[in-house]
Amino acid sequence: MSEPIRSRFEVLDERFAFFHGDAWLERLHTGCRWTEGPAWFPAGRYLVFSDIPNDRILRWDETTGAVGVFRQPSGYANGHTVDRRGPLPPLQAPKEDLPCLPA
Repeated sequence: MSEPIRSRFEVLDERFAFFHGDAWLERLHTGCRWTEGPAWFPAGRYLVFSDIPNDRILRWDETTGAVGVFRQPSGYANGHTVDRRGPLPPLQAPKEDLPCLPA
């Protein structure tokens, strides 16, 4: 399940002072070295994100709160997006390929 965390934001550019952000953040998962590249799939109600050093893509399910492995090995994928057709094209380093994964 997610864990609420009180957020604190430091505004470095005054042009963004009116963005206060959410008062609370949610920690969805622990146990990764670092994560990045989140992509939200509204139709499936899930979020995918990369744990690059562990060479895997994880999936968080909004309906259950569970996190599981979506793909491993992932080719050290990061930077995900969702296209209009639904597939997930991650950027893979060091090749920088754009293979499509089924949504």
